[in-house]
Amino acid sequence: MPGDHLMMAMANEPHHVPAMAYHQNLATFAKRLHKQAMGASSVNVEFAQAAVAEMRRSFGQMSSITTRKCGR
Repeated sequence: MPGDHLMMAMANEPHHVPAMAYHQNLATFAKRLHKQAMGASSVNVEFAQAAVAEMRRSFGQMSSITTRKCGR
């Protein structure tokens, strides 16, 4: 597949492992926050807004770095 070479090259980058771990942490936190917000118990709105803003900021930064490294 055309993307296989790119994926292999990216996997060899020194930042790849910590970036993937951070990405998984973001995804887990977002899922738990969503589940908590949809459940019967309440979520502190200020906390949720700050957490989501930080997740968006850091995900955007990761995406920007990945795009630059991949040359897209």
